[in-house]
Amino acid sequence: MLLETVSVVAERELFKAVVTDAWRAMSKVASRKLTQWNTEHKIGMLYRRIGNVRKVKTIWQVDKAVDLASFYCDSHVLIKKRRKQIDQLSDFRLKGNILVEGIAGQGKSIFLRYLCAVALAQGQCIPLFIELRKVSNKESVLDRIYAELSNLGLTVDDSLFSVLAHSGKIVLFLDAFDEIPEDLKGSSLSEIEDLSLRFDNLQIIATSRPHHAIAMSSQFTNVKLDNLQKDEYKQVIHRLSAGDEWADHLISHIEKQAQHVRPLLCTPLMVTLLVLTYKSHKQLPGTLSGFYDSLFYTLLQRHDGTKPGFNRERGCELDDEQYRRVFEALCLLSKKNPELVFAYKDLYSLAEKALGECEFDASPDKYLQDILKITCLIVHDGDEHRFIHNTVQEYYAAAFISKKPDPWVRQFYKRMMDAHRHRQWREELFFLREIDTYRHNRYFMLHALLDFLGIKEEDLEQDLAPLSDDRIMAFTKPFAVNFPLETKGRHLNSLSVRNSFLFEDRFVDGFFQLDYTSVHEAVEAGTLTPKYEDRGREKLESIPVQDLFKAGLLVDEIRDHVQSRFETLLNTARQVKHQLDTAEQDDILEGLL
Repeated sequence: MLLETVSVVAERELFKAVVTDAWRAMSKVASRKLTQWNTEHKIGMLYRRIGNVRKVKTIWQVDKAVDLASFYCDSHVLIKKRRKQIDQLSDFRLKGNILVEGIAGQGKSIFLRYLCAVALAQGQCIPLFIELRKVSNKESVLDRIYAELSNLGLTVDDSLFSVLAHSGKIVLFLDAFDEIPEDLKGSSLSEIEDLSLRFDNLQIIATSRPHHAIAMSSQFTNVKLDNLQKDEYKQVIHRLSAGDEWADHLISHIEKQAQHVRPLLCTPLMVTLLVLTYKSHKQLPGTLSGFYDSLFYTLLQRHDGTKPGFNRERGCELDDEQYRRVFEALCLLSKKNPELVFAYKDLYSLAEKALGECEFDASPDKYLQDILKITCLIVHDGDEHRFIHNTVQEYYAAAFISKKPDPWVRQFYKRMMDAHRHRQWREELFFLREIDTYRHNRYFMLHALLDFLGIKEEDLEQDLAPLSDDRIMAFTKPFAVNFPLETKGRHLNSLSVRNSFLFEDRFVDGFFQLDYTSVHEAVEAGTLTPKYEDRGREKLESIPVQDLFKAGLLVDEIRDHVQSRFETLLNTARQVKHQLDTAEQDDILEGLL
């Protein structure tokens, strides 16, 4: 691992050099302000504070922050479908800004922190790690950047930041765009794009879960964090075990007796959950939900299980199942807070409501102290509280939903037909598909598919005719393609989606694969008139896909793309219907017997 190849002394000397270079590159006014950094003591303090990016709390080590170098494993990304190990920024071999997309549990934040720490160790820049989850109505992206610089001992104003950004000496590491509150994502993306357009020498490295607006920005080159492949899960187990013998026993058990578990070990988070479960129960869950299902009890009991005859004192007279039921209710109620960060008074209010929902008589304060100190599924830094991982909140909120009666669940799924709500609850719906399959399919998935496809349930048994041009136009209505004015090539620059619907992500990739040379020729010839969008230094031509179809451009390509996606969703609907029919027949047989 690259972090282990540079000595601390060498790191500090390299970092001192880059700060000194930045100081020398400034104008006289700006350099006087930067003198706040340019002393031996201040540079040492700056180095240590940036180095704190390496200190993290994880599900594996919840009691205190640990150095990520103690457990970090090699990360791989997909760049144009080619898999590549990334140990430092230069390994990307990409110019400009980079967006790293990844699903839950792949380790996006740890990967970004690692790249930030390596950049610090190499002394090539002043890296700034910004947690976008802290963006709020009171604090914009730029405010967060200024706050981070202030934390590092540098009071900045717009003019000083402008000089720093132009110097090429700072790199922004923006973590978790997907965790920005939904109503602030648009303005936050505009801020980020504006920074990119204003400062040519400012590099931005960002992370996000898939299906968020930043993935369609022309200011970023997108790469995907890849899953663990083949035997890479073994490296994670060995790193977590720190050389203990149980690691080899666990790997041997997986190889010889639990091959069904291997497909689940595709992310560092899943391997960590496997290890936690194995060490506590000496058995391995066989499904994704199985890992999370056992997690609460594992963490609630693990301190007690380490010492024979010892039971940790709890503040509430609740049994394990009651603790969990309240936690599930708390997770669901917490979804109303879009910022994912809670002050204690807000968390107290949630616990009070959760206890009331479950009709348990217990102190909200004592319950929270047990969750914070025993399970550590919620961690705190000062008065800021958050779930140790977003998937914890998402799974247990889904578990709460799965236990509600039919009328409640039907109403919930009815609301999920709204595209905005669907995006907000996407991960919970993923878990519900596994833990409450029948009701998820009957009350939501089949209905959503039929509504989108514009057909009835009985039509699934029929061979449907190819889509008419009117239907093609209807499916393409939300999409518009965007090109910078100077771009004349075949590739699409970015894609806009308006009036979102539930299955928009199924269509996006196909539009990027088309050859747009004929579109540029039509614009130059004046037979196609785009709309113009001004984004600071960047001028964009924006053309609705419907307009391309009406103009006779890429007609066959667009028709084939939409028809293909339609048939894929149609087959999905047929599979869901088959599963429902099978389940309902089983219920009838169960009733008879």
